[in-house]
Amino acid sequence: MSIEVSTAADHLVGNLYFNLGALPMMAGILHPDDFPDTAAKTVYREMCRLYLTPDLQLSAGALESALRAVGFDFGFLAQLQTRIMPESVESLKEYADSINRYADKRDAVLRLHGALESLSGEGEVDTVIPELMRTLAVGNRGDKSQGRYIADSMAALRQDIAKWQRGEGEAGLSTGFVDLDRIMRLMPSELVLLAARPSMGKTALAMQIAENVARANMDKTVVIFSAEMSDQSLSLRMASSSAGVNAHRISSQVADPDEYKRILDATERFEGVKIWIDDSSSISTEQMYYRTAMMHAQQPVSAVIFDFVELGSDSTQKRGDGEEQRISAIARGLKAIAKNLKIPVLALSQLSRQVESRADKMPVLSDLRYSGMLEQIADVVAFMMRPEYYKKRQQECFMEHEEHADGVCYVTIAKNRNGPVGRVNLSFIERYTRFRNLERVELN
Repeated sequence: MSIEVSTAADHLVGNLYFNLGALPMMAGILHPDDFPDTAAKTVYREMCRLYLTPDLQLSAGALESALRAVGFDFGFLAQLQTRIMPESVESLKEYADSINRYADKRDAVLRLHGALESLSGEGEVDTVIPELMRTLAVGNRGDKSQGRYIADSMAALRQDIAKWQRGEGEAGLSTGFVDLDRIMRLMPSELVLLAARPSMGKTALAMQIAENVARANMDKTVVIFSAEMSDQSLSLRMASSSAGVNAHRISSQVADPDEYKRILDATERFEGVKIWIDDSSSISTEQMYYRTAMMHAQQPVSAVIFDFVELGSDSTQKRGDGEEQRISAIARGLKAIAKNLKIPVLALSQLSRQVESRADKMPVLSDLRYSGMLEQIADVVAFMMRPEYYKKRQQECFMEHEEHADGVCYVTIAKNRNGPVGRVNLSFIERYTRFRNLERVELN
């Protein structure tokens, strides 16, 4: 065993011990048996056991009890505290790679010894030599591979096609809006970007979609990360929208008794609706991943919503990196959450001001801030525009029909990696910040 791998094991476990939320990511790429036989292996094994056992909880207290039960020497952890400093997730991945490489080499040596023993005994050369060659050719152990041959993928695809023929396939999550579902559903592993200028209602639409998804999938949780609004503010907005009352009148204490009764009734209708709101400010995508993965391990998560991209952060950002690098890293982090956890992620974003300088206020992909990276990474890009907003401010605005001037929101799917693009018209009740179905979808 080299000093490098033992040092990697110590640094990895030292960081995990003080940040248990990072374990879900590591548990997926590093098995306890891959560790060298050191105290770090014992700590990591107990961490994984607690995490993977449904009726146990991974916490500092539970880990301490588990280690005490196996007679662990806590002096090792005390010594780690004096020499291990917090490190980035990328560093932890490098430590995991070092441990995996060590395990690959160790297993290859064991297989070689076995093949040589067969050669020196009764084994035939024509059977032993191929085994030696296979052992020498192995770069990573088979159980570590995250890929597969296309023939295997095609076999899985045939099973999916058979389900689709029977109408039993996974069609993604419904947004709760009939016309919108025809052009865009929330599909597993996809990052959906919903972008608009301020006051267009993107948070309101996202919260309605969250509620619709949660009510349609009561055995799963919708996770909302709100870097802009508190959980109480979002709760008020969702309850008032559901009740059909004005949130400002409620919070300003000028609502009438009927309005108060309606919103109180609405709050009770959210009992049993599994929506989790994390209103941490400047939350990083890595923190979002850890928290979602931990929740996903305890109870399935149906979707993640992040409001909004520009207020996020990324722990891998280096001093001197520009805004474009920051937004790009956030987008990649959100896509990683969707892909690794196989759930849809809906992220909100503000469009640049250049929309306001045009007579045609219909957003296009170039209106995205740092549009190159966001457009490239997102699987679906949807824009919102309400002609009524500009009409009230006496600004020239695109209107296909005069009747669309009031109470209508255009939702344009400008990019859809796995589906059509086009526009959906939704009804918008500004007083209650609530959306409803309006008319048919137009496909391009």
